[in-house]
Amino acid sequence: MIRDRKTVFSTPWFELTAKLTDLDPQPYYSIKQADYVALIAITAAGDHVFVRQYRPAVEDYTLELASGLVDDGRSPEETVLRELEEEAGYTASNPELLGVLNPDSGRLQNRLWCYVVRDAKPIPGHAVEKGMEPVLISGDRVEQMLRDGEMGCALHYAAYLLFRLRAAQ
Repeated sequence: MIRDRKTVFSTPWFELTAKLTDLDPQPYYSIKQADYVALIAITAAGDHVFVRQYRPAVEDYTLELASGLVDDGRSPEETVLRELEEEAGYTASNPELLGVLNPDSGRLQNRLWCYVVRDAKPIPGHAVEKGMEPVLISGDRVEQMLRDGEMGCALHYAAYLLFRLRAAQ
């Protein structure tokens, strides 16, 4: 279906690609960037590890899962554990893959790798990334937050949906 493609704009974070198809004489534009990871991190006590941070795109503070872009040369598993450490100051092992999703098949060319760990532990004295605030929330409270729409990132809702579907098996 794609007859031609050309990068029309590039930054270290993403590329804008124009694609010519048989569907429309106008180019179709999509954004190419690295894959994402998102991690549901649960402590032995059953608390879920979140990160509060300011997001310039929505001009507000958000409550999110530890997440980020997969760096060149790293696997999604390595990246998700690094993000947990850098953003929340926690460590864990053996991330379990919940699923791989297309975040926006209409515009984005990357994938979202969703994981869970059930052994998240704080790293004593570890400083988190600037602007990040780790937040622990009980499992019951997380369920209510999801029902009430308190977590604004759709991609993280998707990770929780995969988590709940896996638990129901």
